[in-house]
Amino acid sequence: MSGHTKRILYAVFTIAGECAALALAVLACYFSTPRNWLVFAIFAIFFVLLPLNVLIHELGHILFGAICGMKFVSVKFGRFTFFREGHKLKCGFSFLNNTAGECALFPKSPSHVRGRFLAATLGGALLNFSYAIVFALLYFFAPRHPALLFFEMFAPLSLMEGIAALIPIELPAGKTDGLVAAWLAKRNAEEEIVLRVLEVQSILYRGEFSAIPPALLFELPVVREDLPALHALLLLRMQYLLWQGEGEKAQKALCDLLANEDLSDEARGEAERYVSYFKGQFQKEESPLCGVRALEERLAGGSEK
Repeated sequence: MSGHTKRILYAVFTIAGECAALALAVLACYFSTPRNWLVFAIFAIFFVLLPLNVLIHELGHILFGAICGMKFVSVKFGRFTFFREGHKLKCGFSFLNNTAGECALFPKSPSHVRGRFLAATLGGALLNFSYAIVFALLYFFAPRHPALLFFEMFAPLSLMEGIAALIPIELPAGKTDGLVAAWLAKRNAEEEIVLRVLEVQSILYRGEFSAIPPALLFELPVVREDLPALHALLLLRMQYLLWQGEGEKAQKALCDLLANEDLSDEARGEAERYVSYFKGQFQKEESPLCGVRALEERLAGGSEK
């Protein structure tokens, strides 16, 4: 079965599943005593602007990541984006841009990166299932209350969210959690790049670029040029060269990165900030990584290693 056919079947399954979950939510409201359509109206508003099932999924990634020693960077769900800038947590909102869900974490230490990343990856679906079970039981066995009904109506959607996330498939927006977990277990070359990015970030969380083993950045397996993790690793390689004082090599690495037609807008914007350094106009930005902050302070001050 081709990838295109799999994506079509996945889309049909998820749309049908979400419609069924919405129908169950309507029935839950209809058979509640007393029947409360105001709760359903609030549910509908949240479903459009702030889908609780997606929020629960992303909180699952954050919760299990935190338990496993991973640091929160950013999370997107619905039309909201929460991100860390230095020591501050900021929020963004876009009425036109509706994101299914995306969470960025990195490990605080380089030990057991694969296992911790796997736990954080599966955490979203696990919290979805837990939420669905708890609030389904509350609907049938707890006294009825309008506030409780609101959360109970999201139980079928939360269940569907968890199931859809565990189906192993690559979508235009990226891999599902199920596919990431499967590839982690197989030690796929592309996931090896992801793990290298996480390991480098874990070193930079408290240390400097000089603590990074060069093999992590320079001895890479062959992967697709459009892999976002590869772009992140190549950016880290360029930063490493700048820290080492190898300006010419860093400039060439930066030019090669920007020449990649598959470079994402986010990665391109970050790379283009460093173009300004070679023009003598670099301005540092806050980073949760100690090593990156140290590098940017050095570059902004115009100092050389």
